[in-house]
Parts: sequence; C-alpha cells; structure tokens
Amino acid sequence: MLFNSMFFGCFLILVLVGYWTLTQKHRWILLLVASYLFYISWNPAYLTVLIGTTLFNYSCSRWFLNSPNDSRNFYGMLLIIFVNLGALFSFKYLNLFTFESLSPPSWTGMEFSQESGFPIGLSFYTFQSLSYCFDLYRRKVPVEKHLGKFALFVAFFPQLLAGPIERAGKLLPQLNAKTMAFDLSVFGSGVGLFLWGLFKKVVVADNIANYLAPILNSETELSPENWLIAIYLYPFQLYGDFSGYSDMAVGMGRMMGIQLSPNFNRPYFAVSIHDFWRRWHISLTRWFSDYLFTPLALLWRNYGKIGIFLSILITFALSGVWHEASLNFLCWGLLNGCYLIFEQWIKLKWPENTFLRPLRILWIFHLVAFSFLFLITRDFEQSISVMKELPNVDLNAFGDILSLLKSSNLAIGVFLLLLVEIFLYERKAQLFRQQKIWLKGLVYSFLILCIVLFGNDAGSPFIYLRF
Repeated sequence: MLFNSMFFGCFLILVLVGYWTLTQKHRWILLLVASYLFYISWNPAYLTVLIGTTLFNYSCSRWFLNSPNDSRNFYGMLLIIFVNLGALFSFKYLNLFTFESLSPPSWTGMEFSQESGFPIGLSFYTFQSLSYCFDLYRRKVPVEKHLGKFALFVAFFPQLLAGPIERAGKLLPQLNAKTMAFDLSVFGSGVGLFLWGLFKKVVVADNIANYLAPILNSETELSPENWLIAIYLYPFQLYGDFSGYSDMAVGMGRMMGIQLSPNFNRPYFAVSIHDFWRRWHISLTRWFSDYLFTPLALLWRNYGKIGIFLSILITFALSGVWHEASLNFLCWGLLNGCYLIFEQWIKLKWPENTFLRPLRILWIFHLVAFSFLFLITRDFEQSISVMKELPNVDLNAFGDILSLLKSSNLAIGVFLLLLVEIFLYERKAQLFRQQKIWLKGLVYSFLILCIVLFGNDAGSPFIYLRF
C-alpha cells in the first residue's frame, strides 16, 4: 500500500474519519489496527516479525531495564542489543553470505527469500525500538507499561516503513495524551505537507527516475556524458523520493494531531559537510550520533583527535552498511566520513560573506553528488570505471542532453522544487503559515494541479523501502 496510490488515499480518509469520530481514549486502538492492516498489505508474513519484535522489547524493558539492579539492567540491555541486531543481521545480511534464501520454520507461516526481500521497515522499527530501550536504560524516559501504546509506538503506520525514527520521549507522551482536540490549522498544515511530499515524489523523483532508469539499467557501456547527467540528477531524485516520504509521514501525523520529527531541512543548501549531515536524514543521523558516535568518542577520548576521527569513520561505515551490505555502500559511508574528517582537520574557516555563500553551497552539493555515484553504480568496479571516464566528457554532447531535459516534466518539477526550497531557505515559511485559509487553499489546489498534470502515475515504490 504505497503512499502515492489511490488505495492508500482511501485508507487514510477512512482512518482520519474514524480517528476524529472516536474519543481520545479509544483512538489508539484504531491506529494500532490500521497500522497492522497497513503492514499486512505488503506481506502478511511480515507482521509476525513486527509483533515478535514488539513483544520482545516490551517484555525486556519491563523485566530488565525497569529494575533497580544495575547489573540486571546492563545484561538486559546487552540481550536486547544482541537479539534486535541479530534479527536485523539475519534477515537483512545473512542470506548474502550463506544462503540462497532465509526461511523460518514452516509453522510460522512465513516465507522469506531474496525475491520477497527482508521484512519491510525492519531497519527502521528496530532502530526505533532500540532507541526506546537505550533511553530507558539511561533513565531518560519512563517505562511504558501499556502494551498497546508501546505496540503503536513501534508500528505507527505513517512512519513505520521509512521513518522518521522517533524517540520515545517525543512520541509516547502524545500517544498517551488524555485529550487531543481537533485543530483546523494544524490539520490543514498536515494536508499541505502531505501534498508537498506527494509532489516531490511523483513530479520530481518519479520523473527523474523515469529518465534515469533506462540509463542506469542499460547493459551497454554508457558515455561519460550520460553518467555526468545521472550524477547531477540522482541527488534530486533521492531527495524528492525520501524527503517526499518523510513530508507525507509528518503531514499524516499532523492530521491526527501528532507531531513527528522533520527528517530533512533543505540539505542541498548546506554550507559544509557537517551542516549537510545536520540537514539530511536527521533522525538517523541523530540516532547514530547519540547511540554510536558519542559512546565511541567518550571511550577513546584519551586519544584526542585520533579517537574522534576513528569514531567518525566507524559511525559512517556502519551507517553505509545499515543501508545495504555492499562494498559500494561501505565506500559511500567511508567517503562521507573522510569528507567530515578532512573538514575538521584543516579547520576551514570561510569568511562570513554573502557573496561566497552560493559558492560554498555549490561546493558541498558537488561533493555530495559525487559520493552518490556509489549508490547508482552496480558494483565497485563500475564506480571506479565511471570515475576514470568522467574527465573525457564531451561538453557539446552534454549540452545536447541538457536541452532535451528542458522540455520535459522533469525540468518543471526540479524548478518548482528549487523555487520552494529557496523560499524556505529565506525563512519565509512563517509568512505562509500566517496567510488566510483561502490563500492556502489556492496554493494547495495549485499543488494538486501540478501533481495531476506533471506527476508520473506509475506508482513506483519509494527508494528507502528497500533499506
């Protein structure tokens, strides 16, 4: 059940009508049932893993992490880490090394293979469950005693499959709220954000994907001009696709009066690599920062900068492998780690000059776009081959390809995306929120018109669902 499908649209309307019809006391039941039905729509077998993960983490958090005995807490936390990461490794990576397929016992009713893939969303809800356990172990949040509310925290359908990865301290209090009144302005902003996310997906990302797919899936050797176009376009496809999903998720949360964390903050306007990673996939970056980088940096604090740099490399390497167990994703993670280390090592200080800011933005965009080369090539050998070919670009041929793109829906989508991003960059979002309802409705109607006229209606899956 894709967010960008008519079937999901009908599903969402039914959920919203039921949600605001019920009293606050019973809304969690509707949301939990809806979340499980949404998850079943992908593959009924996946639900067993989701419920198993939920029951395990709920039980351990109650029995181990809620104990006054520090030793019991410590060993309980080790057990939770081992089982959660062990399950993630088994489903996501083990079959890459040992089996053609990884199938649980027949009595479970599950059947997993490389064709059917690992349980969708497993990486995200595993990390969300772990974040709750880590915070509970550190005494940052109270234990959640209500099994149903905890199950909803893990399975809340807007962000179940690809985030944002929420913290218990933010989401659980909202799920446990005694009252939640309908607010038209909040609901309207949720609708607007959902439409903007849908625009990013079907007008920007899917149109670019429609152009790039024949190129990247070609069995013949590609010209360096085509690869250069792919390097420039893919960042917009990935951003439109993933931030589109996140915006739709956050928008749905607002329609229910639930505030989810923003996952992107105009990353291609970053002025440094550090700034980029504060803006890109924010919830995952914070997860790795809080639960991996910070403990490693503290462990190796006596080694000075060497300890910091090693912590950065390990964090980015594991971040790459979290996405996919391949040499390409490992290299992508390590390259970004090296970017950040080099930036910190040389302590580059740009003058605070308005005229230099666009140059800094362009420089960082090119570094990021180059790193994405590892994500669009089939293997490491092809990545190296493309790097060797790029200096041989024929600028005339490159110009001919660009002229073809100008006449496509792709150009319209990217132009409108950049226009809105610049508007937000200039911090004018608050100005829009203060406008009258009729003007907002006019803007939303324009978005719907763009989606209908220029959107790709193929209903392609979101990129991050494979992670």
